Amino acid sequence: MNLRERLEVLGIAAARIMKPVEAKGYTPQEIEMTQEASFLKEVLEMGISI
Repeated sequence: MNLRERLEVLGIAAARIMKPVEAKGYTPQEIEMTQEASFLKEVLEMGISI
């Protein structure tokens, strides 16, 4: 799924729940390449995954 398709899916999902969210989508490969000091690493360690 390319970036445009990913953003479209996330936008549709955000519209359906009717809540203000700023969703970010990552591929398994992007998660594997996460650097130690990054926003994504912090979210993966401290955030809620759905």
